[in-house]
Amino acid sequence: MNGIHATVGSDKPSLVEQLVNIISAGKDAQNDPKKESAMAHASMRDAAHRLLLAIETPTETVRRLIYQPPQNAALKTVVDLKLFDYILEHHRVTGSVMTAKELAVRSGADTLLITRMMRVIVGLGLCDNPAPDTYTPNSKTAVMTEPIGRDGTKTLSDLSAPACAGLPDYLAEHSYCSPGDDPMTPMHAILGVPHFKWLAERPHRQHEFNSYMTARREGAKHWTEIYPVQERLLKGSVIGPCEASLASNRKGDVDNALLVDIAGGRGHDLATFRRKFPNAQGSLVLMEQQEVLDDAVDEEGVKFEKLPFDFNKSQPVEGARAYFLRSVLHDWENATCRTILSNTKTAMKAGYSKLLINDFVLPDALSASSGSSVAHEPTSSKRTQPGRNGGNNATNDADLGLLASSALFPASLDIQMMALNQGIERTERQWRDLLGSAGLEVMGIWGGGRDEVGSVASVMGECVIEAMVAGKGDAEIKRGLDGDGASGDEEMGVKRRAREQ
Repeated sequence: MNGIHATVGSDKPSLVEQLVNIISAGKDAQNDPKKESAMAHASMRDAAHRLLLAIETPTETVRRLIYQPPQNAALKTVVDLKLFDYILEHHRVTGSVMTAKELAVRSGADTLLITRMMRVIVGLGLCDNPAPDTYTPNSKTAVMTEPIGRDGTKTLSDLSAPACAGLPDYLAEHSYCSPGDDPMTPMHAILGVPHFKWLAERPHRQHEFNSYMTARREGAKHWTEIYPVQERLLKGSVIGPCEASLASNRKGDVDNALLVDIAGGRGHDLATFRRKFPNAQGSLVLMEQQEVLDDAVDEEGVKFEKLPFDFNKSQPVEGARAYFLRSVLHDWENATCRTILSNTKTAMKAGYSKLLINDFVLPDALSASSGSSVAHEPTSSKRTQPGRNGGNNATNDADLGLLASSALFPASLDIQMMALNQGIERTERQWRDLLGSAGLEVMGIWGGGRDEVGSVASVMGECVIEAMVAGKGDAEIKRGLDGDGASGDEEMGVKRRAREQ
């Protein structure tokens, strides 16, 4: 510890001590984040990141950042050659290390190339190198053979990386205006074809993209663990044998729709929902482009309706209890989002249907002192602030500073969305304005860390936004069901108005 202190200077011991304290308080979070709170896990990661920044010289920080492209190139090559698979298989069968020569035989690649690529992989911590030109798996190796690692690497390398590489020139040519209304999206201008058309023309890339999108939230909470499904969705639903007409659709082929997943990929969210709520009444509906539906499979016997759909057209399933958009609106600029939202709103039953959006909600402002994500309330050493879901939550400046680097992922995703399709990761204010412009009202926001640290937004995961047709809530339907005039939505409205006063 003294060696570290001597290296980093007089202001660094507090960072080291902070890291040690956090690890002591939440040491199990690294191996299984679900065992500890999201706050403990995020705090550990952020403290480690801040410690690295404190130890690094400015030149070392710059070098680490600008040499990511060759590292990603090596990673993609190793994934393409299936070297991770071979190392794992060899260790599983023999219990011993695998040499570069053995990898060359299995993969057909040159031994020298294997050695050069694997230097980077070992440096990234994805494999161990116990002796020269020998490799053995570690705790990170297996993930690179799973969809999140394998297909994520391929998708970002083949799709995102070229678009992002051309983004600076695109922005310069457009006078450094934030993309949003140009008919030629950045990716279209850079690669000559729009994002989703690029995928549609390359079935194997479409399959990899679908696989990655299914897996990319691995380790994070599912939206049903963030949003109170039983209280806000299933309670008050009028779907049933005697009441089907209240929630049946009038234009499509699906009756008694409980949950309509718009642009829901392979249907993984619907499958998870059904497994978690097997007795929920009503149909589950997956709406996607035909080429995506062709790639969808029923998971573990979970059945749902599959309808080809273009969300630029009218929503055919009317009066569903909920319409669900997960990582859809962040793909698009406001004009396209309004079209999607307006088409959905037209199908919603006022006072009954809910729109659920599962996406990041970025902070509306940044703290100038710590760079952390905070809301607009003034900073103090200790404060209690209203959470998004109406609760009161305490936080302090130390917590806010620790969480600063956690916002890097959604901030990076925002730039990726900009490059691919003029998309954007929105702040809470931008979400409210966008939904309001389509005649929808935000009834509540859950997740993103707000339930634990008050005003800190989006540093620990995505949120669930619930919206309904503006001016309408569940109260009328609720009274009709059980005579009780205090519905969940009405109560939420009271809390929200109290906060605004």
